Amino acid sequence: MAAIEANVAVRGAQICFRNPVNTAWQSDPAALAAIEEADLILVNGEGTIHHGKHAAVNLAQLGPHCRARGKPCFLINATLQANNQAIVTDLAAFDAIWVREGRSAQDAKSWGLTAEVCGDLSFFHDLPHHEGGEDRGLVLDSADPRITAELAGVAARLKADFVAMRHNRRGMKAYKKQPLRWRYETSKPTATFPGIVTFRQFAAHLARRPFLVTGRFHGLCFAVNSRIPFSAVSLGVWKSDAVLADIGLHPARLFQPGAIPQPFTSSELDQLDAYLSDVRGRIAAMFDRILPSGEQVR
Repeated sequence: MAAIEANVAVRGAQICFRNPVNTAWQSDPAALAAIEEADLILVNGEGTIHHGKHAAVNLAQLGPHCRARGKPCFLINATLQANNQAIVTDLAAFDAIWVREGRSAQDAKSWGLTAEVCGDLSFFHDLPHHEGGEDRGLVLDSADPRITAELAGVAARLKADFVAMRHNRRGMKAYKKQPLRWRYETSKPTATFPGIVTFRQFAAHLARRPFLVTGRFHGLCFAVNSRIPFSAVSLGVWKSDAVLADIGLHPARLFQPGAIPQPFTSSELDQLDAYLSDVRGRIAAMFDRILPSGEQVR
């Protein structure tokens, strides 16, 4: 969202309303009124447009709703996978679609949709590069409690800190229960790393770790952006696997039981640099098309 805010602002536009992904805009008078007043609508797809999920239905329906009112509507930053015909029909009503990785673009093409690969918007930010300094690696939880339970054991075996990609006003949440208890208390962090309350502070914290094992897609994105040695757990959606393929990294960067993520080779670092440069250019080009310079929009 910070990347969207920055790119909208620098092009002279203003965000006049925000609707959370899991809030039904169809029954919200404020959301409906904002659509009527806005010059265009941006839909941040993230990892939601897959397997016919409720959130996929909810966001896809913005396409035909806006088209019927003559409002330009763009789906950006999306993952598309295994949707049904009703969702695809709604997606066809968007003025343009940008996806985070190549497999989503191929999925769209199989349905007769055009989707351009942009890359995840978190790559817009220039984050601190890996410097090490800490002794313990970091294991990052998952949105799937079953994977989180498995990662608790991974953290114990690797003698790594086990953290959640969540925070409160005091800091980033962490799991501190004994390994045998973690299995039964997944998704319930019990401790806090103080002072980590922004994504930049989180990135700086990660950059000091020797390695990262991540059950979260955006953990992978942070690791790629900061060149932190990592392994990524293969998830129920292909987003992590697909980004690795787009970068050109070997599938061994997917998590292997018992393996500690190894430092990047010089070839891998070149691949990361080339990928990030390409994605940042694509992000700029996408927003330039959505928000041509000189136009005052909201």
